[in-house]
Amino acid sequence: MPNPLPAPDLLHALPWDALLIHFNEIALKGGNRHRFVEALQNNIQRVLRDEPVKVSAYHDRLIVTTTQQGSAAALIEKVSRIFGISAVSPVRLLPSTVDAMRAAALETYRAATPGATFAVRAKRSNKRFPMTSSQIQFEVGGYVKEQTNATVCLDCPDVLIKFRVSDNCIYQEGPSVQGPAGLPVGVSGRVLTLFSGGIDSPVAAWMTMKRGCTTDYIHFHTYPSPEQVLHSKIYSLIRDVIAPQGRPARLILVPYHPFEEMLLGSTIPQEYELILFRRFMARTACALARKYRCAALITGDNLGQVASQTLENLSAFDEACNLPVFRPLVMANKNDIIDLAKKISTFAASVEPYKDCCSLVARGPQTRPRLVTIQRIESTMPIAETMEAAVQAATIHEVE
Repeated sequence: MPNPLPAPDLLHALPWDALLIHFNEIALKGGNRHRFVEALQNNIQRVLRDEPVKVSAYHDRLIVTTTQQGSAAALIEKVSRIFGISAVSPVRLLPSTVDAMRAAALETYRAATPGATFAVRAKRSNKRFPMTSSQIQFEVGGYVKEQTNATVCLDCPDVLIKFRVSDNCIYQEGPSVQGPAGLPVGVSGRVLTLFSGGIDSPVAAWMTMKRGCTTDYIHFHTYPSPEQVLHSKIYSLIRDVIAPQGRPARLILVPYHPFEEMLLGSTIPQEYELILFRRFMARTACALARKYRCAALITGDNLGQVASQTLENLSAFDEACNLPVFRPLVMANKNDIIDLAKKISTFAASVEPYKDCCSLVARGPQTRPRLVTIQRIESTMPIAETMEAAVQAATIHEVE
């Protein structure tokens, strides 16, 4: 028997009218549910702002209708990346009749490879419809079998034909494409992500957005001018990460030279330079986060991955902050982080060569520093003045 047409190919084989948006975690929000649904609706509209669509919200789903013939399937790739969506399916809007379901089911089956097995599933939310779900399945399935002599397979069909009987019409639901789920961006407040351009920080930002946060970005750079950073992989990486939120992000670029000038002529032990630099980043990021109303810092730290990410060094970083610090990847396996980076299409750019600030600081950092020692060293240095100079030298850019 020939191989049946893979289900995703039905996306392009049939004239779909709209997209059916499913969500799961949002359904648990009780009295606040409408706020989350509205946020998801707005985010979909932002992502599809250049498309001829209308987004309608219902109690348990959203419908994206399009006025452009045949464009529904093409929109799935964009929509399926939006946080808060658990799945998206193309749908055909049918008249509320059994004949319409029979014709649509037969057309769907004939779009598959001859000899494929099939099954019909029906869900009836409109209880005024004269047939039950089981009766619809029996009637429509029997019609397809009569017309094609196809084999019915209820457990694992090659072609699954699904109908949803609603109040205003019948939806024929096509192959489902999984979304990232989570919460809509914007419902959990604004945060500031420390963005290095490596593998971890883009993934940490993506996971933060998945929990409903709008994230801005701060990058400490070694370039003579911020314009050079905007032509590097940093800008393009952030642009790719924020695509599912459908709105611009703020990128704060902070030069490395204020910290470098503070180090010149100092006699601090080299093994403390990286720790001091990270605490300088923490203080500067907190000052700028407060200025731009970000409620927390996000980092791509992963416990024990490198010398600067020991428990003691992470604690030293936190002690320099006056805002909460969240680390989405802190307990993750590195291979899992890489797999997710590949899935969200940031891995290739992340591994491109790029000289970040930490590579300029002395190697062999102290892995188990004592906080009292760090504070004693800092007491001999113009920490506050250096941080203020960095804040003043920071430049603000919008990433579309």
